[in-house]
Amino acid sequence: MEEQFRNLEKRLEEQNSKLEDQNKRMEEKFDELMKFMQAFKDSGNSNEDTSANSHRSHQTRSLGMNPKLNFPKFDGTNPRNWVKKCCKYFSLCKIPDEQKVDLASLNVIDKAEGWMMNYLSVRKSMIVDWNDFVADLYARFRDDSAHNVVENFNKLQQTGSLEEYIDEFENLRSIMMMNNHILPDAYMLESFIGGLKPTVKPFVKALRPGTIADAIDIARLQEENLTAMGHKPTYKQPYYSPKPLQSIPLIPSSKPPLLPTPTNKPNTTLTLTKYTHQKPKNFKYIPADVRQEKIAKGLCYYCDAPYDRNHKCQFKEPQLFTVEIVGDEVEEVSEDDDGDMGETDITEPLISMSALSGSKGFSTMRVRGVVQGKPIQILVDSGSTHNFVDLSIAQKLGCKVETIPPQAITVADGNHLACQHICKGFTWTMQGISFEADVLLIPLGSCDMVLGVQWLSLLGPISWDFMQLHMEFCFNGKTVLLKGIPSKKLKVIEGEPSSKVFSTAVQLCLIQVQDQSSDGSVAPNPQVLVAEELKELQLTYHMVFEDPLELPPLRGVFDHPIPLLPDATPVNIRPYRYPLKQRDIIEQLVQEMLDRGIIQTSDSPFASPVVLVGKKDGTWRLCVDYRELNNRTVKNKYPIPVIDELLDELSSAAVFSKLDLRSGYHQMRVHPPDVYKTAFKTHTGHYEFLVMPFGLTNAPASFQNWMNQVFKPLLRKCVLVFFDDILVYRKTVEEHWTHLALVFELMKSNHMFAKLSKCVFATNKVEYLGHYILAAGVQTDPNKVNAVQSWPVPTTVKDLRGFLGLAGYYRKFVKNYASISKPLTDLLKKNNFSWNDHAQLAFEHLKTALVTAPVLAVPNFDKQFVVGTDASKKGIGAVLMQEGHPLAFISRSLGPKWQQLSVYEKELLAIVFAVQKWEQYLLGSHFLIKTDQKSLKWLFQQKISTPFQQFWLSKLMGFDYEIQYKSGKENVAADALSRVNGTEILLMAISVMDSNLSALIVASYHLDTALHDTYLALSGGQLVDGFVLQNGLLKKKNRIVVGPDPVLRKKIIEWQHAAPESGHGGRELTVSRVKSIFSWKGLTQDVRHFVRHCVTCQSSKYDTVASPGLLQPLPIPEQVWVDVSMDFISGLPKSGGKEVIFVVVDRLSKYAHFMALSHPYTAITVA
Repeated sequence: MEEQFRNLEKRLEEQNSKLEDQNKRMEEKFDELMKFMQAFKDSGNSNEDTSANSHRSHQTRSLGMNPKLNFPKFDGTNPRNWVKKCCKYFSLCKIPDEQKVDLASLNVIDKAEGWMMNYLSVRKSMIVDWNDFVADLYARFRDDSAHNVVENFNKLQQTGSLEEYIDEFENLRSIMMMNNHILPDAYMLESFIGGLKPTVKPFVKALRPGTIADAIDIARLQEENLTAMGHKPTYKQPYYSPKPLQSIPLIPSSKPPLLPTPTNKPNTTLTLTKYTHQKPKNFKYIPADVRQEKIAKGLCYYCDAPYDRNHKCQFKEPQLFTVEIVGDEVEEVSEDDDGDMGETDITEPLISMSALSGSKGFSTMRVRGVVQGKPIQILVDSGSTHNFVDLSIAQKLGCKVETIPPQAITVADGNHLACQHICKGFTWTMQGISFEADVLLIPLGSCDMVLGVQWLSLLGPISWDFMQLHMEFCFNGKTVLLKGIPSKKLKVIEGEPSSKVFSTAVQLCLIQVQDQSSDGSVAPNPQVLVAEELKELQLTYHMVFEDPLELPPLRGVFDHPIPLLPDATPVNIRPYRYPLKQRDIIEQLVQEMLDRGIIQTSDSPFASPVVLVGKKDGTWRLCVDYRELNNRTVKNKYPIPVIDELLDELSSAAVFSKLDLRSGYHQMRVHPPDVYKTAFKTHTGHYEFLVMPFGLTNAPASFQNWMNQVFKPLLRKCVLVFFDDILVYRKTVEEHWTHLALVFELMKSNHMFAKLSKCVFATNKVEYLGHYILAAGVQTDPNKVNAVQSWPVPTTVKDLRGFLGLAGYYRKFVKNYASISKPLTDLLKKNNFSWNDHAQLAFEHLKTALVTAPVLAVPNFDKQFVVGTDASKKGIGAVLMQEGHPLAFISRSLGPKWQQLSVYEKELLAIVFAVQKWEQYLLGSHFLIKTDQKSLKWLFQQKISTPFQQFWLSKLMGFDYEIQYKSGKENVAADALSRVNGTEILLMAISVMDSNLSALIVASYHLDTALHDTYLALSGGQLVDGFVLQNGLLKKKNRIVVGPDPVLRKKIIEWQHAAPESGHGGRELTVSRVKSIFSWKGLTQDVRHFVRHCVTCQSSKYDTVASPGLLQPLPIPEQVWVDVSMDFISGLPKSGGKEVIFVVVDRLSKYAHFMALSHPYTAITVA
């Protein structure tokens, strides 16, 4: 111990000595610098010209050319900006290269000062080059502003004010230029213009600025112009955001920007006014007929030269235009307009949101119309500039559709639709009046046709009453009054008289069920209230929702350990066999994990097999079967949170957000000394996990421990954590907003990533841990009791026995069970099943008793859970219990695909279904599974050999459970739940007897005197013991009696044996079928004789005799190649295009010939 103290004292003395030397050296440098400064001052006053003073003057000028210029300070942030300022200082003051690092070291402060001291102490005998120093500086201090600078620069988009956009652009531009000095100015100019708003960008591009300064000036003018015209931009969103993805193609346009949406005034036209610093020039007014004439002749408006897309008018000069709305009907065109003959309209087509979404707008009206005798719905919309028809409607009507160059149609929300089709001369009828107009064809959806300003402007003066939905105008000299379709209101009906409404042949209705007992107040949806704030928060913490690009950091005690039991030997299990196709998939998945860095090659003595599991989307997941490793691992008893205690914290919360981590286990590292234990082997090699894989027994405990530590400052204050489910809760939206930001900050600092698609933000109702969390309280998941509550009314004795079996299993928890169930048990008596009101009342009473306390208990996490499962032909069922008390019931019917599974597979499916359903109760604790399938008891020792096992057993990895066998008689509850879903099919086929057969049967009675007398007696109204007359046929024991007619009896047997639904059943099956309908003496012998001589059965069926005799040897041939045998060996790998071997063997000499063949081959080609 004393030796250790002496060593420690010695190390401290050495460290203090180093620090003293460093401080002394710094002081000497500072004194030398002050001397240089004083020498420079003295040399300026004395004007001495000696060589020594000249040399000293040069040095002082190098350090103090401008004493008022302060050297920049560096505190460890923004290193690139500091280096840039240092270089500027060195350039102005003419600092020599060998003094740059020393001068910079004097201006390092805060956390960077300690690094600087250590950096210089290591290199105290060396002259540090400035470029090397800068490289080391960048390596030590990360420049956040330069992180992903290229990506941020390319994504830069103006979403706020122009000045904010310019500031952010200049900041990113400076960093880009420092990284790459040869970036051309044209690239920067195009990037700046490309990020401008759609209302500004076309104007700037049209004037073709030569520099960024010119582009900024033009953009400012346009923004001022838009602001003056009422287009005031909102700045709620941050000025930087990635460019939005477009779900429809954007059409680049060189036309002026979108004009304002026309108002309701019908007598307004759109005018272009040139905006310059000088006084605008006069306008040249071109009448409509002159303009149309020039368009028809293909001439320019001004120079009368032939016009095409590449035409450059000699009077044309680039100008900036603004848009005004004036009351003059004369079309106005600036003298400097080049008259684009390809566009007959000045403005881009605009369609309102009401026309696309179907919502009712204040300036719209719906009218019924007719096209080619078929009704359509027309939307008259003053917010749309052009006329539109739904593309699918035009195609169905067979309209003549013409293709036009792609044209951008701007939606009122700023998005664009692409239009490439037009229908000219489209004719329709409204209220008996025919109209005709050109229409553009786009997908509408909410209506069939939209009539915009293009049509309204042709009507002249319009009187439009939006309250009464009346539009009055003159058309062809007649006054037309269009009446709109009033919007229908929903009718509220009560529950009892609803049947009367449904009985009036209503074809379509919408029903909303609402509790009338409540006060009717509905709390606002918090998700809407914080939409903007949430967007900003997600943008600020966008890294939390990104895919991780590197391994998670090592976290010391929170890395997952794998402690083994004493004397445990390494696990080494050979890989499972896979088809050739799946081997390729395994190679691909392993390579992806290698590329992501979550696994590495291994030489570990441990080796677990892998399981390939298919996903719903058709892709595959690679899982490792760690069952044997888990058996040799010491179990971690870290306490798992109690769900009821967690939910108690939510008593006063009203706003909730739920976060789900992205592959949560892969965000934890395996303890480095235990990495080799996670090794697995495939046919391609041996690998091991660097992150915590799925399927390890202690993974839930380790993960919960880490999660509790990360969120410890907020735990049970505003955050609940249950494994990878994070719930953020608070009383008000404002508080919730603050705490959500704190959660994101903790996730960011701990390198945690969430999956945005599975997260729910700021809502007043959320599903969490099998409960529904609301502001009013916590509700139990109704699925826990839905299997009992939705139990169908029994229709047979068998159905009733199944329900009473479940109820009787818990009868000790139901008070007065015997008296409640008596009306039901009475129905079990022979021939006494008749469902009545008493039985229905008892049935409902017993169901209510089963799903309420004291039957359904509250989970106690200090006790062991027991899962009872069972499967039947039609369904699976399970019950969750503790000490015999039920906690929850579930059942699920099986579709035709699952009904084909074996009994073993159905029972395994029931187990997986139950464990996944109650995961929040079972994960992290040891529980029992009880099943009546005895083979499942040895599930841990069974080899995974089928795709079914591979898929479903992977779902159980990570759970700590034990499977116990329980006979079907003891497993009553689960057995009843598995049989609740649908009754068995009782009627398998309908056999219709030939009408002629009845006459033949009656005629056969005449061949037997006794039967003939009996038939006559019954026909006369007499009673004969054992016989009845029904539908003209004798019946005995409810079976038709057949007389002694051999031909008739053979026909009946053939009908029951060889009919398509019979399928040539065997002797006993045919006997059973015939006996179920007919009766005669010697029926069994006749049926057996017929089947024995049936040609089809004898030629197609094998002999079912158990021991027909010993195999007889073939006679020995007398000479070679007289008797040969041959066979084909197929399924071999291809070699030279051949994949089959034809083998011919002489039976006497055993000499063989081998011939290679390829598919396809026939007997002729082989011969």
